[in-house]
Order: sequence, then structure tokens, then C-alpha cells
Amino acid sequence: MNPSRNQLKSAGKSVRDVIALSLVWFSINHEAVAQNFWQQTNGPLGGIIQAFAINPTTQDIFAGTFRGGVFRSTNNGDRWTAVNAGLTSPFVNALAINSSGFIFAGTSDKGVFRSVETTGAAPTTITNSATNFTATSATLNGTVNPNNLSTTVKFQYGTTTSYGSEIAATPNSVSGTNVVAVSAMLTGLTPNTLYHYRVVGTNGAGTTTGVDQTFATLSVAPTVTTNAATNINSISATLNATVNPNNATTVVKFEYGLVTMSNYGSEVSATPSPVSGASAVAVSAMVTGLIPNRLYHYRVMGINNFGSSNGLDQTFATSANQAPVVTATSLQPQPSGQAIQV
Repeated sequence: MNPSRNQLKSAGKSVRDVIALSLVWFSINHEAVAQNFWQQTNGPLGGIIQAFAINPTTQDIFAGTFRGGVFRSTNNGDRWTAVNAGLTSPFVNALAINSSGFIFAGTSDKGVFRSVETTGAAPTTITNSATNFTATSATLNGTVNPNNLSTTVKFQYGTTTSYGSEIAATPNSVSGTNVVAVSAMLTGLTPNTLYHYRVVGTNGAGTTTGVDQTFATLSVAPTVTTNAATNINSISATLNATVNPNNATTVVKFEYGLVTMSNYGSEVSATPSPVSGASAVAVSAMVTGLIPNRLYHYRVMGINNFGSSNGLDQTFATSANQAPVVTATSLQPQPSGQAIQV
């Protein structure tokens, strides 16, 4: 029986559909091959791979092998390192990591092994803004994620990014996988000064430093101390004092007179003046034209852009005037007719 025209037409359409589907499949398959969905890593070599485990904190990859033990990669498989110290069986069939970071390896002949330490990474550190700062103190703040390893925390600080000083944070040692707030209180700082600081965390996986931050201590009036007068006589004396400018240029003078406190009546510029820096400076002034045998009051005064400070009142007494000393010359008898010589 010969096929009818309709049957031949239907068969031709089926062949065309098959050819079209074949072309579509070839096109898709060719594109997938061209994109290379897979790329071979550099190992691990040394055994048949039986199991994988990934640390969720560090993203380290662990491969359990038959005959090769356990390998670890810290860079997405580019390099593998055997981690078999203490593992007495090379036949690893299963791996698991718990929430504390311990690795468990199941072997075919010696049971289950557990890692001695938790697996973790260097800490994650963030330097936060300083608080509670005054002219001589401040509180440094930061946060640290220990990343599952016991971590020691400190702050570095100083007037430059070289720092030069450090202080233990509170708390000083942190652990776990949560972010922990840390702080440290600084004292003995210099007024009107810019400080740099950063938080530093160290654990078994490394040391991490937070970014540099700054704060400025507050500016204050100078710190002054009136000291004892020296070189006192009937009409003059030397007034003495120390002045800490507290890091602001400071003019220094002495007030003095026969009355106290609010109305000394006279003043004299100190030497040196002005003074600057953050250390105590010895200053003095010589006063003359004083009245003998009198009690004088005096005090030092320091003035900068942030205020003035007065030292405590001190006193000294000028000495009394002394009557002139007359030396008598005795007269000797002279022979008659000679003039008496004095």
C-alpha cells in the first residue's frame, strides 16, 4: 500500500521538527560548553576525596580523603594544606563543623577525631569615636569580633599615627563569634592637643588594627604656682613662680603691694613672658624701690586665650634701713709747736 499525499506531508513536518529541535539543543549545549561552568582547583592531592566541610566564620574549606587525611584551603581551593597533626587515621569518610568552630572527622578504622582548637580567623576590629574627653583625659571606644578565637584587645594612641603609647582595653580578652564593645580611659593627656588612636585585636590567627581616629583635648587656662621670694633686702626682692601654659601662648606677670589679694596696687612683667608649651616653666621678676621694713604681698598671674589663673598669695618682708657706720680716729699727742694731724 502506497502512502497517501497527506501521510507524506505529515512525515515531512515531523522530520523538520526533529531537525529544528536538534539545532536548538546543539546551540544551547555549545554555549554551555563555551562558558566553562567548572574550573579545576589545585588539589588536594594525596587521596580520594570523601567529604567536605566549610567553616561559616572563616569560609575555610576542609576536604576529607581516603588515604590522605584532611586538607584545608583558605583561598577557595587555590592552595590546599594537609592538617593531620594528631589524626592517626588517613581514612576520613565524613567531616562536620559545629557552631563553636570545632571540626569533627569520622574515619573508617579509628572512630571520630575532634580538632584541638576551634577554627577561626583574625579578629574584626572597628575603631569608634572617643567620648568623655576633657583637657587631660578621654575614653577610647571600639568593637571587636573575636571570630571564634580568644582575642586580646588594646588601644594604641599618640600625637601622630606612629602612636607610641598603648593601653589594655576593657574587657582585655574576648572570645566567641559576636561583636564585643571595648573601651579604655586615658589620663594625663596634654590640653589643647590632637591625639590619634586605634583599636588592635590579636588572636591565634593574626592581628588586626582598626582605622585611625582622632580627638582633641579641651583647652584651658594656664596652671600657675607662686613660689617664695628671694634676694630680699631693704628696697628690692626677686619674685618667683612656675607656669604651665597648657599648650597655649601665655602672658605672665606678678602683682605685688602692701595690701592683699584684690588690690595689690603694682604689677611687673615676668621673665620669660610670654611662655608656651605643655610643661611648667620657671618665671621671675625683680622689683625695686620698695619701702624698708615693710611686709609685701604678691602673686603670679598667667593669661592665655582660654582664661587667666592667679597663684596663691605669698609674702616677704623688706629689711630695715641700717644707720651709717662712723669710724672715729684717735688723736695722738704732738710735740710742741707742731700741728695736730688727723
